[in-house]
Amino acid sequence: MTSKTPKPHFVESAPIKSIHIDGYEVCFDPLDTPLSSIPPALKKTYLMLLQQAQTYPKETLSKVLAFKDSCPSSPEVDNLLTYLYAQNRDIPKAESLIEESYKKYPDYFFAKINYADQVLRKKQHAKVLEIFPSFELKDNCSSRLRYHVTEYRSFMALMSRYHLAIKQKPKAIEFYQKAHTADPAHISVIALEKALFRSFTIKKIARRLLKLFRLKHK
Repeated sequence: MTSKTPKPHFVESAPIKSIHIDGYEVCFDPLDTPLSSIPPALKKTYLMLLQQAQTYPKETLSKVLAFKDSCPSSPEVDNLLTYLYAQNRDIPKAESLIEESYKKYPDYFFAKINYADQVLRKKQHAKVLEIFPSFELKDNCSSRLRYHVTEYRSFMALMSRYHLAIKQKPKAIEFYQKAHTADPAHISVIALEKALFRSFTIKKIARRLLKLFRLKHK
């Protein structure tokens, strides 16, 4: 009996294989996309590390660092390593690898997502549109209409944060709703919801204070 290659689970409670949102198919099982940067003999190990990283990030970090020696120029491995650095709170290494990965793999989707998130955190808003010129996902991905939930949710959450940063809250809410529809329980979506709520609360309080100030000085 041959052992099956393990498949990583990102939305373990998902009762369905895929959903359709605004013309896109969002899939919860891994897409059958080739891992051209990883030798076939190492694919099983990579997928196992990918799954272990979701549950045991501390223990998996050293394993991925060792695995990287076998795949020194792999965007997928570097993306996994970036995730593990962040999970282990080694932020300087995560930030450095994000920038390095984007320079090495400018067409790799998650290298672009990570770098766009980085420049947005640095308040370099215009650079986001250099990385993703269109707010329509397919326009940035060769008209592709089928995405894994991690791809779809990451892009929609990024665009929501971008529009929130440039004070276009209706658009921020629109992109948030798409991310929420795809993956409502993900930590990034929950954090985004809190950020949106906080921005509206602060604005509401400011309006009330301004109103009281005006009444006081009439």
